[in-house]
Amino acid sequence: RFLGPKHTHMNTTSFIVGFVLAASILVVIVMTLQYVVIPWHDKRLRMAAEGTAADRAEQSALELASVLAAFAMLPRRAVTEHETAAECPICMSGYQESEQIVTLACAHSVHVGCMEQWISKDSRRGGACVICQQPLVTLSANGASPSAAPSQIALPPPPPHPGL
Repeated sequence: RFLGPKHTHMNTTSFIVGFVLAASILVVIVMTLQYVVIPWHDKRLRMAAEGTAADRAEQSALELASVLAAFAMLPRRAVTEHETAAECPICMSGYQESEQIVTLACAHSVHVGCMEQWISKDSRRGGACVICQQPLVTLSANGASPSAAPSQIALPPPPPHPGL
């Protein structure tokens, strides 16, 4: 039997109510994603990136400390009157008698203070000789050590004694 137009109206109303309800649920899901899930995810990514940058900064600081500690083990000596014609390749000033210089593993010499500033100023270049770029120290799992043992570094002969 045909029930008439009344039931057709009921089906249309049910369809519209169901459609509006489904659309409302979809809007709630999209808004939840937009205002809750995505900002939370972005915050987590920013925190992870900041943590990585902090880890890199900490590693760089540890390497710098290791390089400075190994640099401190390199031989230092006072400039003699025979070396006053030479100049420091960093500050470009001539050596003055009794100033402290350090002889690097590559046999180049620089003012101790100049080299310490050079190492500290820029960590990318700090671990190498100013002139030849030979590493000042060797970084390993055990820390840093001079590139060559001080006993292996060729030091210039001592100046002749004026009384002989």
